Amino acid sequence: MSFSITPEKRERAEWARVFGFNSDPIGRVDLATVVVFSCIYSLGLIIMVYLVINRRYPPLRAKGVMFFVLMYLASVMWFIGDLLAGQPLRRCAVNIAWLRASFGAILVQQLVVVRQFSLYYMFVLGRPFRGKVVYITYATVLLLATLGALVITVLPHRMTFWYLPYIDICFVADRFQHAIIVIVWLLWGVVAVVNLQLSRVSMVFGEFRDVVILMAISLITVIVNTVSMLAVQYFPIHLAWRTAVVYTDHICVNLQLYLLLGFHHESYLQYWSEVLIGEGGRFAAYYSTGVGSGGIESKPGTVSSLSSDPYTV
Repeated sequence: MSFSITPEKRERAEWARVFGFNSDPIGRVDLATVVVFSCIYSLGLIIMVYLVINRRYPPLRAKGVMFFVLMYLASVMWFIGDLLAGQPLRRCAVNIAWLRASFGAILVQQLVVVRQFSLYYMFVLGRPFRGKVVYITYATVLLLATLGALVITVLPHRMTFWYLPYIDICFVADRFQHAIIVIVWLLWGVVAVVNLQLSRVSMVFGEFRDVVILMAISLITVIVNTVSMLAVQYFPIHLAWRTAVVYTDHICVNLQLYLLLGFHHESYLQYWSEVLIGEGGRFAAYYSTGVGSGGIESKPGTVSSLSSDPYTV
């Protein structure tokens, strides 16, 4: 990936004007973007490794390590897709269908839905979100992402995207962009409906505040991406638009990760300490949204004691 303005880049920009586009070559602003988010995601990798190594630590386990790892991986693929969007790239399907769409932006929104669904499953339905339910849920999400990418790949190029040799970019069809917008808005709508149901139940640690913040941050990314797709024709070739979209997308997704990791840490730790002291080392949990941890054994809208071994999958 070159960040210097070469004669080839100037020639591509001239050809873009012939086709009616205003193309901004990749330059120093893009280099700064790469450096900033490479540092952020490098730090994120260290944090994810720490989570996996310490996955049996109760406050971390209660938050759901699998959710955070998948969310991190999806955001990294999304970032790579965003970087490649404005680059000379002939393999359009790899970038657009697999990285940016199915395993990037859409997968992130699907995981947000799963996060809210886990709370709905426990607090509204009163069922434990653990074991097979967790594995089946995440496997279904990944399967849907894979199927979506495959469908996009095999569709006729006139319906999705195609390579423009003179400009040396992958151009995205309007209908395809509109379809992606509709899917993302539908996923956000599911989150809003689930949150409405969650607002009617009481949560000891105030998790409803978490889900509202998560929904609000997701809304920012959805609005910015919708505006960028509708306001300009293929925004990644425009410096101002691609910079604004990349910063918005990845600041928001990292905020979601780290705010959720930080919320209620002390409350979880205090609760587990009291449990360990009060029950002589016998593990019991308030609740868990993560894989492998204890599920709720309660009636809808209430909180009661859980299984004696929260680490049973």
